[in-house]
Amino acid sequence: MTIYLRRLLYVILGLIALVLVLVVGVVVFLQFPAGQDFVARRAEGYLRDKLHTEVKLGTFRTDFRHAINFDDVYLADQQRDTLLSVGHLGVSVDIFALLKKQVNIKDVELENGRVRLTRTEPDSVNNYDFIIKAFTDPTAPVDTTSSGLKYD
Repeated sequence: MTIYLRRLLYVILGLIALVLVLVVGVVVFLQFPAGQDFVARRAEGYLRDKLHTEVKLGTFRTDFRHAINFDDVYLADQQRDTLLSVGHLGVSVDIFALLKKQVNIKDVELENGRVRLTRTEPDSVNNYDFIIKAFTDPTAPVDTTSSGLKYD
C-alpha cells in the first residue's frame, strides 16, 4: 500500500471517528437538564422570531426513548392575548419508530391547559392562522399524496 493511500485512509477514518464522537457528544449533552434547557431556549427563540409573538417554554425534558415533557408553555396570538397556556404537557411516543416513519403515541398528559381560539366574522380569520402562514411555503406545490407516516 502506498503512503498516499494509507494517509487517505487515515484521514477518512479520522473524519468518520470525528462525526461519531460529535453525535455521541450531542446525545450525551442532551441527556442532562442543562442541555435540555439549552434546546428549550433555542426553540423558544426560533419560534419567537418565526411567529413574531411571545413564546415561553419553561422546561423541556426527555429521556430520548419514549417521554417528552414540556412545562409552563405559553403562546400569544398576534393581538398579544393568550392563544395557548399549558402547565404540563407530556407525551409518551416511541422515538425510534419515527426512524421507520411511524408515529406511535401511547399517552398524552395535559395539566392546567388553556386554549383560546377565536374567529373574526367579516373575513373568517382564526387567531391561529398566523402560525399556519409562518410554517407554510407559498411557492411550494400542493402535495396530494400521503405523508408517508404511519400513525398508531
